[in-house]
Amino acid sequence: MADLKLTNIIENIVECRKNKSISSMFLSNINLRDGYLIQSEVIKEFEEVDGWKLGGTNAKTKEAFRNEELYFGPIFSNSVFKKNLNNIPIKNIHHPLRGEVEIAFVLNDKVKKLNKEMEIDCVSEYITAVHICLEMPWTQFEQPESGLGWLVADLCGTNALVLGSGISWQSFHNGIAGSEIVMSAGGEVIATGSKANLLATPELLLREFLELSILYNIKLRPGQIVATGGATDCVTVPVDTDISISTSGFKTLEFRFNG
Repeated sequence: MADLKLTNIIENIVECRKNKSISSMFLSNINLRDGYLIQSEVIKEFEEVDGWKLGGTNAKTKEAFRNEELYFGPIFSNSVFKKNLNNIPIKNIHHPLRGEVEIAFVLNDKVKKLNKEMEIDCVSEYITAVHICLEMPWTQFEQPESGLGWLVADLCGTNALVLGSGISWQSFHNGIAGSEIVMSAGGEVIATGSKANLLATPELLLREFLELSILYNIKLRPGQIVATGGATDCVTVPVDTDISISTSGFKTLEFRFNG
């Protein structure tokens, strides 16, 4: 890919993301490596990376993109919501508001030691906590028509993440790991699912991501979040409505978007 063309692509993606607009750029096919090359340059124009979102980890996205490996993109610090969840402003979130429930892990200090010589055996050794979250995607390119390379270039469709309270790895496996996930808005169920909707267990998906981070020379940091992909369908999320996510019949995350 010529340097001039690459520069134009990066500038266009950054401009559209900052303006929350759809790209009108003519799209030729690009491969996955070019997608990650563009992504790495686009990331430099935004906030600190607080985590990573994984894609291609459930049947719907696998069918849409026919990916051979999971794909990933950044989650920026200004788009992670952890506090004051009953009053989340929507002005900085790309519209339309859509989201899917995911299982996320927080990485610990051991990720600093990842290298090509390491064998990743026990993935739990890299985890500080497990969270239920709402991951909200958005991309400036029509998908899946534009193709996986462009989705990856456009930061894997990153938008926003609402993060619930963390629990230990042990509590996750003893409690919510195999339970049904229910998301409700205003008391009405809008999405259901479970980790069974993923193509592999969340911990195996995390292992694959750690291996890919080495392959693509991604420097992971302790405290970063890894959201492992949609355990529910991606659905419209209403504004000015109380939303809750329950597992095993107990509410694990409650929030509200205010317009």
